[in-house]
Amino acid sequence: MSLARLNDWLGMHQHVVSLAGDVVGVIGLLIALASLMYTISNNTKAQNFGSMLAIQNLIRDEKEKYYGVARVQPRDQHDYELAATHYFNTLELTAFLLNRKLIHGNAMMYLSEWIRDEIDHIYQSPTQGAVMHSLMQEEDPPFSEIFRFHPPTGPFPVSPAEPD
Repeated sequence: MSLARLNDWLGMHQHVVSLAGDVVGVIGLLIALASLMYTISNNTKAQNFGSMLAIQNLIRDEKEKYYGVARVQPRDQHDYELAATHYFNTLELTAFLLNRKLIHGNAMMYLSEWIRDEIDHIYQSPTQGAVMHSLMQEEDPPFSEIFRFHPPTGPFPVSPAEPD
């Protein structure tokens, strides 16, 4: 086909060619938008997963420090209170993130289950549970995000200082 015939054909079918170009453009736009949405979705999932891992590692580190200081005898009360504060503040921050749904999807569900187990362990501990119980009785309790995220489901254990 010669260039002149092609030019004549395109001139006679200009609307069809224009419509075909528009359809191809719209399809290209839809593919680009779908690709963008897929990329954003996967990026968000990766960010949520990374955040979840970082939070878990932070909680584990603070918990190890806390229990490490608690094991030292005679106990340095200042170091013990500081380690406990860091550990519980980290749990409070995590509860805040979960209460405000700043982490989404499967990462949020996994982290929620994991942190509930951590909090349940605290509630069931005779010493930590007694402290949490006394804090809950305050008018404006510290760690209110923890209590709002996962309130105790049963009675607290009896404190070792209390009679049976």
